[in-house]
Amino acid sequence: MAYHSIQYFVLFLPLVMLLYSLFPKKKRWAVLLAASLAFEWMFSSFMIVFNLVVVAISYTAGRLMEGQKPKKKKKIMYVSLLLELICLIVLKYSDFFVFSGYSLLTGLGLEMGDYNHIKFIVPIGISYYTLQGISYIVDVKRKKIAPSHDIFKLALYLSFFPQIMEGPITRYDEVADRLCDGHDLTYSDICQGYQRILYGLFKKVVIADRMNVAVETVFARGDYYGALSFLGAILCTIQLYMDFSGTIDIAIGSGKVLGVSMAENFKQPFFADNASDFWHRWHITLGTWFKDYIFYPVSLSSFVTKQAKACKKSNKAWFATYITAFWSLICVWLSNGLWHGPKWTYILYGVYYFLIIFLEYMLEPKFKKFLNKHKWSPKSPGVRAFRFIKLCLIVIVGEMFFKADTWSQGFAMFKSFFANPELGRLFSDISGLGLDIYDYPILLFSLLLVLAISIMKEKKANIRSKIESMPLLCRWAFWYAAVFVVIIFGAYGPGFDAVAMMYATF
Repeated sequence: MAYHSIQYFVLFLPLVMLLYSLFPKKKRWAVLLAASLAFEWMFSSFMIVFNLVVVAISYTAGRLMEGQKPKKKKKIMYVSLLLELICLIVLKYSDFFVFSGYSLLTGLGLEMGDYNHIKFIVPIGISYYTLQGISYIVDVKRKKIAPSHDIFKLALYLSFFPQIMEGPITRYDEVADRLCDGHDLTYSDICQGYQRILYGLFKKVVIADRMNVAVETVFARGDYYGALSFLGAILCTIQLYMDFSGTIDIAIGSGKVLGVSMAENFKQPFFADNASDFWHRWHITLGTWFKDYIFYPVSLSSFVTKQAKACKKSNKAWFATYITAFWSLICVWLSNGLWHGPKWTYILYGVYYFLIIFLEYMLEPKFKKFLNKHKWSPKSPGVRAFRFIKLCLIVIVGEMFFKADTWSQGFAMFKSFFANPELGRLFSDISGLGLDIYDYPILLFSLLLVLAISIMKEKKANIRSKIESMPLLCRWAFWYAAVFVVIIFGAYGPGFDAVAMMYATF
């Protein structure tokens, strides 16, 4: 029962809404907790115990830190964080680390015998609720929030079903009160929530899932040539964005239906000025988590501050900021790559963005001086076009490596951009990508529609208010038409393979 399944938004979500409304206000949080645990059980079965372990560790750590001195608090924090990370690392990364060591030793010529892979079932959402558990513990230690005295309400925060599979990664102080206050559901919230769910379904099942066959076909080929590789990189970038942002729309819409507002996770990322700005707009909640719990702690650590001070003493003060940025960014982006999964391609993806963003950090001031020298406005069409093309190339190449199964596949596709572009060959191969003659106009129209909506949102236009200002008949006709567009043009049912939510596996 994934978020984009009819069972979810037609049966499960309305049932939760009904039960929530029928229960006394003081007990309504229990309905959400029971629904969340039931939802998680459908995917993870007995592996739900690891969510409960994170709940127990987070709750115990919070209570133990009450009234303690700073040094004792720090010890409790480190022990509890270590315990939560051990659960994540053992289940998700143990085979990766052991096999990497095995490969290294065999590569050095040592006889190691046959390798038997370590196989663990990874619980759904473990990467998300572990990060939320860590943020809760650290925020309690920092006195940003008071520790919860109710383990069941903390469990609701760490297992709330709309966000358990793909986020957004919320903070305790953002949603805890609203999750547990026993409010009434409102007509406005229900309408806005289902409207958001509908838009998410459109992006997921009409665009992302329709593209899936073409993306898989391109990446499964061994005879890469430049034009096809580049097309595959573009398609997988669009698919990933539509899949992930569409699923997040469904998650946020589900929370809104229940009167819970969750943090936005996307803000028109392809309108960004550079790669750093792109990541301020893409998977926003993960980026802010890394900023608050890795970037700042590393930049303020004694190891980094000592190196920065050494630079200042040796008359290289200008280099101190680069030292701080280097260590902070490398830790963030290695963590980012590894967070996505136990694959070297993901780590390469993290290193790729570290290099890009670090270079931008060093070169952006020089670029601004260049613009000022030639009296070019950063908002001029030429400059904005240059930034847009540069950003698109950076993102497309990055997503190509992200999608590739191995380093060698990613580099083979990248190399083909220059070694054998063969643009003319692409036109003859287009028909073999698995899309039929009807798929192309549907995809083109859908992408243009999403682009138009994104432009309006970037310009701060209130799209919902524009729709609500329509006459009643026109407004209902619009929403009914939108529902039928998803029903008629969605890529599901006979002739289509079911496509799992891509970020649910991370």
